[in-house]
Amino acid sequence: MNIQQAKEEIKHTLAAYLRKDKNGMYLYPQRQQRPLLLMGPPGIGKTAVMEQIARECGVGLVSYIMTHHTRQSAIGLPRIEKRKYQNRETVITEYTLSEIIASVYEYMENTGRQEGILFIDEINCVSETLSPVILQLLQNKRFGPHVVPEGWVIAAAGNPPGYNRSAREFDIVTLDRVRRIDIVPDLDIWLPYAAEEGVHSAIISYLKIRPERFYAARSTPEGKTFVTARGWEDLSRLLLSYEELDILPGIEQVREFISDTRTAEEFAAYYGIFRKYGTDYGIDRILAGTMNEEELQERANMAKNAGLEERFTVAGLLEGGILAAVRIFCRKQEEAKAFQNLLPRIGSAFNHRKTLEEFTDELENALLVKKNNDLLSYTQECLERTMISLLRETDTSLRLMHISGEEETRQYLTRQMEDLEGQAEKAGDQAALRMERAFAFGQEAFKGSEEMLLLVSGLARCAQTRQFLEKYPVQAFLKWSGEFIQAF
Repeated sequence: MNIQQAKEEIKHTLAAYLRKDKNGMYLYPQRQQRPLLLMGPPGIGKTAVMEQIARECGVGLVSYIMTHHTRQSAIGLPRIEKRKYQNRETVITEYTLSEIIASVYEYMENTGRQEGILFIDEINCVSETLSPVILQLLQNKRFGPHVVPEGWVIAAAGNPPGYNRSAREFDIVTLDRVRRIDIVPDLDIWLPYAAEEGVHSAIISYLKIRPERFYAARSTPEGKTFVTARGWEDLSRLLLSYEELDILPGIEQVREFISDTRTAEEFAAYYGIFRKYGTDYGIDRILAGTMNEEELQERANMAKNAGLEERFTVAGLLEGGILAAVRIFCRKQEEAKAFQNLLPRIGSAFNHRKTLEEFTDELENALLVKKNNDLLSYTQECLERTMISLLRETDTSLRLMHISGEEETRQYLTRQMEDLEGQAEKAGDQAALRMERAFAFGQEAFKGSEEMLLLVSGLARCAQTRQFLEKYPVQAFLKWSGEFIQAF
């Protein structure tokens, strides 16, 4: 199955395993809760999807890469203790608490979350001395004498031996104690995720033209080469950063993320062409509405007479420009909503004689706890830090204006919330205009051909675009999407 199907299966499993009766007892006996085993090639998103599931389901997540652990860290160190049995004193061997189990309890103490996922990565790469320990974990939910706390579901991940020299196949005894989920790469599932995460539009456009380049692992006379989803996403981050710094990456930089020589060379060349077309066609000016009618017609004629790959690339540039504006709108909308949700909490803090500065300090301390325990995505962390910075600036402004009364402070905060809502509305209007201009140009340049289908489908698959269209039903998009639905 693909990573999205695996995600849904894991979420369903969590719901089943963590159900309780009216007395708070788990309905699914722990001893029958088969651990989930995700098997798939590297860089496909196994670890990332576990983080997403934990956040979306509101449960904890403690992750361990087992190749870094020894038998002692897994089951604890031995120590000698005295015991008395039938009036006879003797000495026995006990074990200190397992480092892994201790981490679960520490996580519960720090976050207050009593249920979660204990995720064991690279489980089929453990040493021979740890194999019995792993079997005990899968069968009895314990490391040595230490039981995994009730309410914690065990999940594991591994790579097939063909991808990892130290990996090995599980025997029947082990496989009979897990629920194995085999994951395969799926570009159609990755593309909407990539659009929402802001993956560079050159990568998205290239992979739509060359879908066979999305994921590969092969052996060559020079050694093993590979291309992974992780590699594309990490390369995207570099490209975006280099562009902000006005640095032009070359083939060597691409090879640092995409080890397959042919794919790296091909993408490096495409990236150069992608940037050139963006300039030649004046995509930013088209979307901004600063290009006059004569220039627009000239660029449309260029596209009409261009080859298929060039036309696809221009469609990708238009899509990327729209998605960038939509992401800004969604971020501004989230900021306004987050600030609105803070206002009642600030009011409650005032009722308890806390200052705005003290309230902001508490927010920052809570953020550090969540960050240290991996309770936040990067986007969520950015949002919370934006709120903290905004409150810090507000506190400084109030002091400079000598405003200290609660009612005046509340009014000032309300005006700030209204300003954030205004920023979100302005960003939405700008995104709507960009979309209308893109479709007007596309209609003239592509005349309803495959490129328009590419543009419509790319936008329609993005959840953020769907969120945007609920508030801004851009008629040009609705018209074209309706036509394509009828055609199929």
